[in-house]
Amino acid sequence: MRRRALFLTFVVAVAFSSLRCGSAPAPTSPSAPAAFTMTGIVRNGQTAQAVDAVQIQIVAGPTIGMTARTDGAGEFRLADVPAGAFTIRAQKEGYISTDRTVTITSNTSVEILLVPSTSPAPAPAPAPNPSPAPSPSPAPSPAPAPMPSPAPAPAPLPSPSPAPTPAPAPAPVPNVFFGFVSDDTGAKVAGVEFRTDAGSTLTDATGRYSIQSSTSRIAVLAFMPPAGYEGITRLSLPHLSPGQRDFTIRRIVSVAILPSGPISIPPGDPGTGYTPVNVHVTFASGPVVWISGSRQEDLVVRSSDLSIINIRKSDSGGPGLEGLKPGTAVITASYWGIAAPPWTVTVIPRP
Repeated sequence: MRRRALFLTFVVAVAFSSLRCGSAPAPTSPSAPAAFTMTGIVRNGQTAQAVDAVQIQIVAGPTIGMTARTDGAGEFRLADVPAGAFTIRAQKEGYISTDRTVTITSNTSVEILLVPSTSPAPAPAPAPNPSPAPSPSPAPSPAPAPMPSPAPAPAPLPSPSPAPTPAPAPAPVPNVFFGFVSDDTGAKVAGVEFRTDAGSTLTDATGRYSIQSSTSRIAVLAFMPPAGYEGITRLSLPHLSPGQRDFTIRRIVSVAILPSGPISIPPGDPGTGYTPVNVHVTFASGPVVWISGSRQEDLVVRSSDLSIINIRKSDSGGPGLEGLKPGTAVITASYWGIAAPPWTVTVIPRP
């Protein structure tokens, strides 16, 4: 009996120890890295129509080699794309292949423009005229007398074939530049006028433009945006190859003239008092910029009374105020269509 009681006590102790210790928790597996989806649409850079059967391939980035193909609506989809910077290439026979750099931090959609590379086929050359067959020799007449028959007439020589007309040279592939214009907040800008040596065009409601150059590399580009945006009156781009080129311009929030003290002139010596006009511009992206250098040429400064204060250029090319005689005049300034509050300037005689 005592031996049985000791055995039961041992069994209970072992069971209680198992309940207290329990089993060790299974190690948790590390979470998989985040993956996103890249979608997009491919359009014709000249007609804006969707292009199907375009091969989309990631040629640089964490998932190099991943491919997709556009459907009948020109759309494509790449799933399970990790975060990072990628270069995607769009290519199709009859179009100039285009590379785009995309940074993925979430589900992303892109738009790609392809320019046709085909030129019209040359007209076939006309077939040469066939040579006329030689006429058969006439049969000899029977001789009434035992006289010899006359010799047969010689066969006529064949006419020479005309030389074939050379085929016209194929038309050259146009040097097309296209893309989108956005402001410094990322919004697309409509109504931006692009100018090259071959003509001009305007961006549409989506900020898209397409323009041709007379050479394979554009020499001078200018774009004049609507009022309230900073444009570029002349941009030399000797190494810009045709294809998609996107541009960013700054949206102007406000313009201000930094006031200075009065202009003093010595008695009897008008025109010697001079002070430059300092203008600060605030852009949508945040920074306040002092307009200097070549940008000063885009400032428009006026005086309400040119007999008191005249406007002339400074040594740096920017506008300046030239005091002519004692008095006051109101100075106004604007930068790409945005005006600054007026500034009253006084001209005083120097002791």
